[in-house]
Amino acid sequence: MLVMEPFRRMGVLLCVGEPRPAWSLRARTQRSYSRSPVATPCPGIRSAAPASSWPLQRASLSTASPHVWNATQPRSGGRPSATPGWDWPTYWPTAARGDPDEPSGFPPLQPAQLIQLACREPLARGLHITHWASADLARQAVADGIIDTISARSVRASLRAVDLQPHRTRFWKTARLNAQFMGRAVRILWCYTYAEHLARRGYWVVCTDERPNFQVLERVPIRRAKPGHIEQREFEYKRHGTITVLVFLIVHSGQMEAVCFPNKSAVHYTEALRHFRRRHRHLKGAYLIHDGDSTHTGDCTPG
Repeated sequence: MLVMEPFRRMGVLLCVGEPRPAWSLRARTQRSYSRSPVATPCPGIRSAAPASSWPLQRASLSTASPHVWNATQPRSGGRPSATPGWDWPTYWPTAARGDPDEPSGFPPLQPAQLIQLACREPLARGLHITHWASADLARQAVADGIIDTISARSVRASLRAVDLQPHRTRFWKTARLNAQFMGRAVRILWCYTYAEHLARRGYWVVCTDERPNFQVLERVPIRRAKPGHIEQREFEYKRHGTITVLVFLIVHSGQMEAVCFPNKSAVHYTEALRHFRRRHRHLKGAYLIHDGDSTHTGDCTPG
């Protein structure tokens, strides 16, 4: 009678008993690398445990290993041992496999040419677009012969590696550091620095600017915010024309005052300044800071 004794060795289930003819156990490793590979026992072996729960050493990704093991009993009558067979798999995935579409697989010259293309204006290539998109760059790179084929995803990866964003733009103004600019900057910065000191002596530092063509829209109804829900606005609206909003910023306190008038003009701006002075007639004076717009420097503007 054969006595079953579970014994873990080389990742297979072995049996100890009376001498019997050689037997084999095949455990095939699946490509999914699951912890319970499919194991098919040889005829004549009985066990209470299911075949899927038999222990097997997990395959390594770094080295190729045969997926067939032969467990045989030696002629001397000793303990059986497991020896590897030579049924090697035809395909073995490795951890070093990469996506063939990744920029790392390109020659060094091709990413450099792609970045050079992204730094040029699309109009230079005859495209009637203002900014490059990743799909546009991919098509243009193929058209220029930079590369045979490339995806928009690989283009984005190449641009991200050098922190280049050709689809974005930002406004900026070149400062002209002449004597006139320096003189004005010194006076304005002096007002900002001593705003609190001047306010204690009855002088305010006030900044002004307009927001023209502000649309006056009426949306009914409006569902106000409440716990668990954000404010909801009706998509449809009724337009009541446009207005110009003039804002006064009191520097030392951070408070703001707003005045609305039908349009932007030097006459309305001058009238708003007079109303501001009358509302704060207790002041000894004010330092007014505004830009060089024509409505601020017109003939009717005081000062």
